[in-house]
Amino acid sequence: MLASGLMLSPLACGQAIAQTAPKNPPLPASPAQRPVGAKDNGAPEATVNATPQQQAGSRDGEVRDSAEIVVTGELPPVRQLPGGTEYNVGGSVQGATGSVADLLNTLPSISVTSDGEVTLRGRTDVEVLIDGRPSAALSGDSRGTTLQTMPASGIESVEVVTNPGAAVESGGASVINLKPRQAAASGPRASLAADIDHRRRGRVSLDSSYGGREVKLDLAASYRESLRLDGVSTVRRYGQAGPGGIALATIQADYTPTRGRASDVQAKLRYALAGDTEIGGSVHYAGYFATNRVDFLNADYDAAGNVLNRYVRVRDARLDKDDVDANLFLTRRGIGADGELRIEGLYGSGKGRSDRMYSLIPDGAASPVSLTYVGDYQDSSFYRATADFKASLARHLSFKVGVARESADERFRNGGADLPLTASLPSHFVGIPSDFRVARDNITGYVETSVGSTGWTVQGGLKWRGSRFALRDGGDPPFLRRHFDGVDTSLSVEHRWSEGALSLSFSRLLQLPEAQDLNPTVIAVDVQDRYVGNPALQPQKAIRGEIKYDGSLGGLKTVATLYYRGTEDVIATIYQAVGDNIIQSSRINAGLSQEYGAEAGVSGKLVRDIKFDLSGNVYRAETSFSAFGSIQRDSLFTYSAKAALDWSIGKSDKLRLDARAEGPSLLVQGRRSGNSAVSLVWQHSIDADLSFTLAAQQFLQDAYIVTEIASPTVETVARRINNTTALQFGIKFRIK
Repeated sequence: MLASGLMLSPLACGQAIAQTAPKNPPLPASPAQRPVGAKDNGAPEATVNATPQQQAGSRDGEVRDSAEIVVTGELPPVRQLPGGTEYNVGGSVQGATGSVADLLNTLPSISVTSDGEVTLRGRTDVEVLIDGRPSAALSGDSRGTTLQTMPASGIESVEVVTNPGAAVESGGASVINLKPRQAAASGPRASLAADIDHRRRGRVSLDSSYGGREVKLDLAASYRESLRLDGVSTVRRYGQAGPGGIALATIQADYTPTRGRASDVQAKLRYALAGDTEIGGSVHYAGYFATNRVDFLNADYDAAGNVLNRYVRVRDARLDKDDVDANLFLTRRGIGADGELRIEGLYGSGKGRSDRMYSLIPDGAASPVSLTYVGDYQDSSFYRATADFKASLARHLSFKVGVARESADERFRNGGADLPLTASLPSHFVGIPSDFRVARDNITGYVETSVGSTGWTVQGGLKWRGSRFALRDGGDPPFLRRHFDGVDTSLSVEHRWSEGALSLSFSRLLQLPEAQDLNPTVIAVDVQDRYVGNPALQPQKAIRGEIKYDGSLGGLKTVATLYYRGTEDVIATIYQAVGDNIIQSSRINAGLSQEYGAEAGVSGKLVRDIKFDLSGNVYRAETSFSAFGSIQRDSLFTYSAKAALDWSIGKSDKLRLDARAEGPSLLVQGRRSGNSAVSLVWQHSIDADLSFTLAAQQFLQDAYIVTEIASPTVETVARRINNTTALQFGIKFRIK
């Protein structure tokens, strides 16, 4: 609800925990072995060290020399995974100047809107992870601002998992896993970057690392000044006139520029002990502060179209958020023939506060006649311990097992309080009628096996999850306890040959409700909007299936996917009129939703120095749910498409053109329009250490998003504009 402090509609973002697993069991690796890193000039670097077992050399594919081998070359930009895809973005020109949100908007089927909502194949149930781990900064309302603040230059690759396996602790959602660059054994490295646009929005960032034989250190930091330009026009039509006789209401929201300040700091330390053991830890901090003012111009009409009321409601808003994540880990390799054990402890916490003061000014009045304060505050924390072990039982048989234990606490203090005309804006929360708390305990255990033979790989897994919720009002004993458990299953079959690969994946997943969704207290989102949770919610049950082909055709890289997703007991938001010009949204298990779709992509070279990438997704969405005493059904055929051109002009210049378009999406009680945008980035290198960029971010765009909601008691049409066009200049200097 905190995000509603700076916009009309709160974001509905999930929070869950996930880990990603490699496609195939790794060969024995030394403590110094690391994921692929990338140099500042975009040339990837892969490093391999030999273990004592490898030096002996007994199997094909093992490294037999004890010296470190450094291979420099161009990595494949795309790697197919069971149920997903990994994109190498380390050399992206868009990544050199933009945020992680800008970078994700260049990848197939992913969309990050200007207000931070993340969708994958048109769905919002997406978990965003860092290096396979959950993050408080990338959960809930924090996710959008974090993605728009984090510099994309620190991301080496992005895993997109649309059909999670048992080892992917996704909470039943699709997964976007951000994999940061990691230090190689090449000494110190650092780069400084800064950019500013024509609206004086700016960002500075530091990306640095130190790589020694035993110690690896990564440090990235950024600070961003942001500016948003919003406007919303809303029309509400009531099925039955309220007590005041209002049958139609119009609301024109004129925003002053929303000014924000955001900071993001990430640090990771790894130390190689004797033998095949590595220990390490990381810390991630994300902070955001923003203010704005909105003038709501209201007009109320009766059934005959006569004006009943005209008034202005002025809102002064302030939002403040801080999120911290930390982890410690130990990895032991070389257990038995090729076993690997990883033990990890994670901690995350988030705090957020939103203050909104409304002043009501009737038509013709010279001063306000009333003041209303609406505020909300939330904080959360979680502790999580995991243990994972993977090994090979035979040449073609491997397995992975793991267990996770998590304890979390979440607190929501929210609501509204009417204040006398003479009251000043409170410096602390007063009159809040709700202090909702949730204590949550989760236990997860999984086993995953993989069998491979010539050209074939079969992977299957089972995962059991048990969760207990204790709901409290303030410090009182729990007024309700909920217990959920279930088994997730996954299966994938892949066949590879010289020209390509064909894979089939299937999964059944359980998705638990969010803590705030269980809150039975009526919450004042703003003066004319209310929200209430539902403590009786049941988990969603998702079934997913995919058939994917990837290969080469005439020198072009091609991929095509047919997919299905069905979700039972969908947790959805419904709307109804509950008072005189007041709309209340609620959460229910609505029924069934389904998507049938096809996704395809092709990439290659037009000529020697020009590369292209095209992708498209078409699907049919269907919903069927029961609410307000009737069954409602709806369906929609829609699409998304993306295109990119990369032109290397000599040795010093690169040009990238990105275009994307998305069709409308289906809501439980309505629809939301699509959007489109075109961006252009030019990068010029002065020398090996100094470069600058000139970017026209979304210089062509459809800046309007129309949301239509229809329930038996009220119909709402909201037309929102957010102008994100920016002419941006950036400079980057590599210190070493």
